[in-house]
Amino acid sequence: MSHIVQTAWSNPGGFSRRLAELPSEPHALATALENILIHVGIAHAEGSGVPERARNDASARTLFRLLETAVARDPRPLTERRAPTDLLYGTCRDFALFAAGALRSAGVEARIRVGFADYFSPGFWDDHWVCEYRRGGDWKLFDPELGPRMRNRFGVTFNIADLPRRRFMTGARAWQAVRAGTLDPSTLGVSAIGISGAWFAAGSLLRDAAALAGIELLPWDSWGPAAEAVRRRTVAETDLAWFDSVAGAFAHPPSTRAAAYALLSGFPGALPGRTVLSVVDDKLAEQPVI
Repeated sequence: MSHIVQTAWSNPGGFSRRLAELPSEPHALATALENILIHVGIAHAEGSGVPERARNDASARTLFRLLETAVARDPRPLTERRAPTDLLYGTCRDFALFAAGALRSAGVEARIRVGFADYFSPGFWDDHWVCEYRRGGDWKLFDPELGPRMRNRFGVTFNIADLPRRRFMTGARAWQAVRAGTLDPSTLGVSAIGISGAWFAAGSLLRDAAALAGIELLPWDSWGPAAEAVRRRTVAETDLAWFDSVAGAFAHPPSTRAAAYALLSGFPGALPGRTVLSVVDDKLAEQPVI
């Protein structure tokens, strides 16, 4: 299956016409997304915090639900700037899901990539989700969270529609670097809340592979051996070789969603079931994948 087809998570359903209001040119799309969506971490850093009614926005699993919420709060075109109380308060995953959905809607092959970026916290690789799209036969990385305000905030000068590969590590690359001893696992995770480690890289590896297979879950979802790593905050010795094999298989991702799904299916426990281990109200709990 081509990456031009919407997934169960990016399908806008009855909001397809509203999604089509967003531009398909990456720079314009990133600008438009700043009008309707803000990262919860940025909201807290700027002192405004998250409004009570938006407290569960980041837990929305589908683009349909995000669009439904956005339109209910402000029915104007999605390119119009919302008041702070009418914004969606999400994560980088939501920016990536919006971008992938909008590009697919416009006939552009797009897929979500999960990994780590080095441009938010000096000396640290922060958990980050971006969008990868095909142009002229090549896959290019696009960071849809880097609209004008965010570029200014973090001093970003590179082309956000052709993100330098050296500034973003996929889950597979990060795991391989940790295992090779070229990346200190304490410099990889979520700097804002002080979590890091090889166990985090293991989870990102599976989340990236799943996204390539068209399973676009939440940043705090885990399953299989990665779920056990989350519980223990360490990767079991007996699982190291398993993660090595998955990373090797996805270091150079398959070109189609179907091929990625088939490849992931070959590793017992690599595909999520009907539920995943997730974070709900700061506690681990089983949640449905959609």
